[in-house]
Amino acid sequence: MQALKDFVHSPFFNKDKAITKLLCSLIDVWPELPESKTLLFGLAYSGEPFEDKKFRYLISNAAKLVIRFWTISAYK
Repeated sequence: MQALKDFVHSPFFNKDKAITKLLCSLIDVWPELPESKTLLFGLAYSGEPFEDKKFRYLISNAAKLVIRFWTISAYK
């Protein structure tokens, strides 16, 4: 999990601060993950009102980053 956290913080692989906030927050509470969309959105965009489209893009891009991490880790 620490390797994933380091990867998420890397500006070479991830320039989106919202994804960094979301994934690092989820890594810290793993495996007890929140199920609420609004709570997950709040982890990434604290203080902003919930937007479903923005949330879907956030989750999609976060998943792509994790897949990229797995791919690079498998390659090593």
